[in-house]
Amino acid sequence: GRYQDALEHFEKIDRDGIEREAILQDLDYWKMVCHVQLALSGQGNLNRAAEEATSFLSKNRRSYHVPETIELLGRALMAMNKGEAARIQFAKLEKAKSPYYTARSAILTGISWQQQDNHPSAIKEFERALVASQENQTAQTQQLEATLQMAVSLSATGSVADATDSVKAIIAKTDAENVKLLARAYNALGDCYVQSNNSKAALNAFLHVDVLFSSEKNEHARALYELSRLWGNLGQEARAKDARERLQKDYPASRWAKK
Repeated sequence: GRYQDALEHFEKIDRDGIEREAILQDLDYWKMVCHVQLALSGQGNLNRAAEEATSFLSKNRRSYHVPETIELLGRALMAMNKGEAARIQFAKLEKAKSPYYTARSAILTGISWQQQDNHPSAIKEFERALVASQENQTAQTQQLEATLQMAVSLSATGSVADATDSVKAIIAKTDAENVKLLARAYNALGDCYVQSNNSKAALNAFLHVDVLFSSEKNEHARALYELSRLWGNLGQEARAKDARERLQKDYPASRWAKK
């Protein structure tokens, strides 16, 4: 997750000294990954990152990095509030005609609907992902995320108790090294507690992300935003100010910093 450090190392590589096209392609890909991830966490320019991902796709149509690049481009478009454009990208993943990419496409499409507060449409996509993820062992890796995102949308539509139990179960069964999923899960748990007006429990959930999973930059930015609000609601203005200041300092271009 140290994308700026990685980028600095990639920039030191002399392109003129590389003869194999596949190695040049890999160099371009990993630099693009760093730029997009930095932009997604509010530490870079989203427009430029999306343009770089689009350029990589147009120049490297046969690259094995195409699916990951499509996902990154779609996520950048979502971050720019271009949900429809993002869904067009995510739909391309299904052209691979494998249960894994069907599930991945559905999850990402569902998240895009989630971001636009269209939770009924999101739930349909997560249900589709769960069906696809049962079809082979590789696709089953998508089940936990599909279940987690389903819980987020169910909570938003009123099924808070069931959603809370579902997220807790995911946290309990997730490997401690799966930082990305755990960061999302604790933010989702915080959402559930906010929905049930349990500010102290919500605070504890978002603090997990702040203290333990800050390497997941986008999730950390979101947790800081929620913490700034919750600390304020609980009358802890100094802590609310600290969370706001860290959000503005570390993720200045994030959509959470702009709220």
